[in-house]
Amino acid sequence: MITPILPKPIVTFCCTLLLAANIAVAQNSKEPSEADKLRYAPFKFTEASVNNGKQIYQQNCQSCHGEPGKGNHAKLDPIPYDPVSSEFQSNADGEMFWYVSNGKGQMPNFSSVITETQRWEVISYIRTFNDKYVQIVAEQGKDAVLTSSIKLEVEMNQDSSKIIVTLTDTLTSPPQPVSNARVSLWVERQFGKLPIAEQQTNNNGIALFDTPTDIPGNETGMLTLIAQANSQNLDIVQKAQLGIGTPTSPKNLLADRAIWAVNAKAPIWVITLYLTGVLSVLLTIAYVMLQLKKIRDLNCSNKSKPIL
Repeated sequence: MITPILPKPIVTFCCTLLLAANIAVAQNSKEPSEADKLRYAPFKFTEASVNNGKQIYQQNCQSCHGEPGKGNHAKLDPIPYDPVSSEFQSNADGEMFWYVSNGKGQMPNFSSVITETQRWEVISYIRTFNDKYVQIVAEQGKDAVLTSSIKLEVEMNQDSSKIIVTLTDTLTSPPQPVSNARVSLWVERQFGKLPIAEQQTNNNGIALFDTPTDIPGNETGMLTLIAQANSQNLDIVQKAQLGIGTPTSPKNLLADRAIWAVNAKAPIWVITLYLTGVLSVLLTIAYVMLQLKKIRDLNCSNKSKPIL
């Protein structure tokens, strides 16, 4: 049986999606750190935040987690728990925020889909199903307030194999470091962004990230990194090209399929069969045209005969 072959662009698209899915699964196997668990919402949950969170939940979460309290979650492994369940509510606010941002298992990350404020609003809605919940609001001024004068730089420290993200305020002279700023690091992929980690800048305005491993780059291992400093009022984004990926050469998936590659690799019987079929079609068309011509000539000759 001959298996039909998809066009090259579709094959490349499917393989890229499969590769991205494998990377995403590996990324989603991570767990929040102790610092992530101690993170709190930067604002107090209100009726407005709950209403907004409900709409966001219905649009992005309900298809898997189901309607709260109904137990009609999707049949997946691991189980996408009902928000009302003790398994769900036992997570700290920071844990919930981390899972929504980074995903877990088959759950995708939503950090590139909904804003940081919207993620906290979803949590404010989920907490309405826990009568014992008491919110802890993040200390005011703990996270840096970003302005348009802040410069973000990304570089690689070859000695420590760390990725260094630096934030400085260029409005002052000399420029001053920006501390306590939340910085997210991503790898740009063909169909989206792959999250790497999130850190907070130190007193020197520096956030250090471990270099990701086993992420396919281009032929020379180059990757496009995206660093984003997050704030409620502003997001600052900077891209950088670094040679930290695994060198990968795109493979022609049709190269090993001799029958469906180029004519030079095709077996003689395939070429013969193809040409025979084309010739048969052409001869059939020629025969039909010849018969039609004969019918037309016969009609013309009958019209030219005198009627007795």
